[in-house]
Amino acid sequence: MHLTFQLLALLLSGLMRPAPSSSTAPPDDCRIEAVAITDISLCRDRGTQEWEDDWFYIDVEVRFRQRPDTGHLVLEGSLLLETVRLPVQDLSADAQTVAIDEVHLKTVPHHKQIALKAYFSADPACAKRVRRAGQAREQCSVCTGPRGTTGQRYPSCWPEQQPDDACTQSINYAPDPDYPELTPIRYMKTIVHIFQKEDPERLGQYVVHPDDPGSFTEAHIDIIRSWFQDSLGANYNLSNLCDDPTDRSPHIKDSRIRLLNTGTIGKDVFFHPDNKGWGTGYAKCSGAYRYIYKVERKYITQPDTTNPYYEQLIQPETQNAFHVFVTAGSWAPEPPGDPRIPDDNDCYWPCSGGMTLSMGCDSGRPPAH
Repeated sequence: MHLTFQLLALLLSGLMRPAPSSSTAPPDDCRIEAVAITDISLCRDRGTQEWEDDWFYIDVEVRFRQRPDTGHLVLEGSLLLETVRLPVQDLSADAQTVAIDEVHLKTVPHHKQIALKAYFSADPACAKRVRRAGQAREQCSVCTGPRGTTGQRYPSCWPEQQPDDACTQSINYAPDPDYPELTPIRYMKTIVHIFQKEDPERLGQYVVHPDDPGSFTEAHIDIIRSWFQDSLGANYNLSNLCDDPTDRSPHIKDSRIRLLNTGTIGKDVFFHPDNKGWGTGYAKCSGAYRYIYKVERKYITQPDTTNPYYEQLIQPETQNAFHVFVTAGSWAPEPPGDPRIPDDNDCYWPCSGGMTLSMGCDSGRPPAH
């Protein structure tokens, strides 16, 4: 069964490449030179049965010549849920391209091309328009069937919406409250991924920062093992569940589920120098949560061939395990400085998930332990 879990919630389907685009070129003296979609996600149904709230996202790359000194880089489109406005001061003075990740779009009832428009607010009349940037995703909270049958309402098509993949099905697993020992224990292989800071001189090469890893390292492997093997670790909690007298339900003392992790580096513990992963969180720092939508693909389903753990990550027993991702909370770059590298000018909030989630983090400051 393929399950993914992180101390920050994580669920992502694979991405695909868009179709070739057709565009309207701006005059030669315009700053914007090109707008292209680099990735298109699958449809997301928000966990509801209403097709009106279905959505998907795209990654966009904008190429330009010398940004203006003031204003914003604006990205518009009829399907965008919200116009994107990037302050030009966030772009380095000599930048010629910018990647805009996870731009949210509405799904469509039938096949339709994505139209995009990019311009600098300091010169709005000079814009780059792309009328066929890629194919929009069709709504997914709908009946399956021949082309043209999307958009039907539930419950008429429930039987046809049952997924074939057993890993997408949930299972009710409730041991007898009085005799939990009669329910067999189910063991789940668990993979731990630790995000660390990257070496600023070797970005994108999976090399940890030599002086400031920002998280656990191989030297802390005994601590990581203790999460599962210690007498008060996760498995202890799973076998000694607390009772909530207010929920009016029977007290199940033992979940009869155990997490299997040997604390072996390269087998069930992996260290990933990745600044974006290290700084993925939900609160305070705007945009810090977005990278979670790429984590499953990058480290589980489609790992990079240059990843030093590549051969281990592509093994079925690894990919089909239960995955836990440990981050350092929220980080978002702020000018000045290189936006790829955490520095003293940036936004940090260590209380929103990751390794400080259950450490009593208070008012943005993690405890000393």
